[in-house]
Amino acid sequence: MGKPNKRLSGLVGDPSNKKRSGNDDTATAESNKMLSTISGIDQLLSGIGSFNDKAALVVEKMAQAAYADSVAFLVPDERLSGLRMVASSGRATQLPPLPQVFPYDLGITGRAFTSGKSIVTNSYPKHADALEHHIAAGVKSTLALPIMFDGIVIGIFIFGSRKSGHFTDQRVGILETVVNQLGPLIENAKLHQEMAAIDEIARTITTTLDIDQVYEQFAAELKKLVEFDRIAIDIIEPNGEEFVVKYAYGEELAGRQKGDVGPVQGNQLQILIETKETLLLGNIKVDSISRTGLGHY
Repeated sequence: MGKPNKRLSGLVGDPSNKKRSGNDDTATAESNKMLSTISGIDQLLSGIGSFNDKAALVVEKMAQAAYADSVAFLVPDERLSGLRMVASSGRATQLPPLPQVFPYDLGITGRAFTSGKSIVTNSYPKHADALEHHIAAGVKSTLALPIMFDGIVIGIFIFGSRKSGHFTDQRVGILETVVNQLGPLIENAKLHQEMAAIDEIARTITTTLDIDQVYEQFAAELKKLVEFDRIAIDIIEPNGEEFVVKYAYGEELAGRQKGDVGPVQGNQLQILIETKETLLLGNIKVDSISRTGLGHY
């Protein structure tokens, strides 16, 4: 659900649509295929590449294992105050793509996130939390699976099928078994990316590049660790009374562009110098006060 992954040329056909010697053989074959998924995912998440690239491969593999028409992987994002789409795959439709961020309480995905429990809907269009977008896309069944780590929901897998009753008890049980083992793997993959970015930041700082290039690379590597809309690097003048903006990226603010000089007294720098502690401000109001006073950044 969400913008289709164009690299996914097609999903493995549902074995229930193939002629087999009996239901038991079909169930056994499906179980074996689904359970073998976890070993492949382990290798994907521990391999080389960015977290988003790894997540895209995992989503494709989960789609194949679940015989689903669409799969999306979302993670909570405090900065965006919602569930952010990391990767998705599925059949293309003529409908506009879904937004990349969903409110925490929107639809079945939000319900699974807030409750920390799996939610199955085998008659999706009739469900109270059904979204018109998915109904128009022909979704008949969905499965939302929370990904847990240390008792906290760190992500959601949402599966969709155009077949009513697709998510049987057996299929749901096996997918839950797989997803229950993904929490530590996903956290390790995210940590590995963070450590790689930190190493690159350290290398950048100690490089012999021109200082402006250092600032550019520093900001680029930092953005891999933390999403932000603006960053500025200020250098305090030897007199201790003024600062110079050496680098700025993002929204242009008066008096806060590269080369601008300002007083240390009466803004965040004063607090940082006096306390020598990290300063965190929330819900900053961008107005004439925040641009010049304690809220400037």
